[in-house]
Amino acid sequence: MFLIACVFVFGFMFLFGPDELVAVQHRALGVSYSILVGFLAYFTCGSTKIVAESEISTFSKVVICLIVAALAATSVVGLWEMGVSPVSRSGD
Repeated sequence: MFLIACVFVFGFMFLFGPDELVAVQHRALGVSYSILVGFLAYFTCGSTKIVAESEISTFSKVVICLIVAALAATSVVGLWEMGVSPVSRSGD
């Protein structure tokens, strides 16, 4: 269900969103995308066989998923600020 909601939000913004945003709105949209990707990475990591069926403690599983989510979120923010975003920043 969460994956479907993320795909809907991403797809809606990519297809029907504006071509250009002011800098503050551009950064806010990038942060919201990174949060969504972080949540998606966290829940996807927890449902993989490697983490779900491993012999490690529950705390370690949560830490692994949090690290994966943080890496995914920071990657999105980095790519967004490099100009790879589908929405351009006005004034550039």
